[in-house]
Amino acid sequence: VSEGDKDTAGLLPESAADTLLSIDPYDYILKIPVLPNITTVSSVEVESAKGLYTMSAQDGTYRMDSHKADEEEYNEAFQRLLNILIAGELPEKGEEDTQKEPILTVRFFRNTEEASDIEVIYYPYDEEYVEINVNGSSFFLAERKEVESLCEYFF
Repeated sequence: VSEGDKDTAGLLPESAADTLLSIDPYDYILKIPVLPNITTVSSVEVESAKGLYTMSAQDGTYRMDSHKADEEEYNEAFQRLLNILIAGELPEKGEEDTQKEPILTVRFFRNTEEASDIEVIYYPYDEEYVEINVNGSSFFLAERKEVESLCEYFF
């Protein structure tokens, strides 16, 4: 506790200390793994075993794979890429399975030096969940059915 120019110690009731110490940081995070501003993204690659789908926006011109798109169609597809929510924390890792094939990979290429590109890879975890890997780091899980639904939308 600070009073003017003096630092003093104070007592905190045990119940208040217990409350502070029992907070789980996971409960307070935004449950979206990545949230790039659409105006900072020049192109997006969506890749699965079924192929590669590309999207781009430049000077008011929108392309989705091989066809021209309007802004609304582009924005809807972009929003779908951000709709996969974190469903839980990735349990502590045992041995790493380096042979896993991604279910889906999404790459956001930025149009500004101030923001770096983002790569999100969804790896199989179990029957219900997938591991979310963002730029080489994995901390969270997402529901497998959400990722499979996104694959169906693009492929």
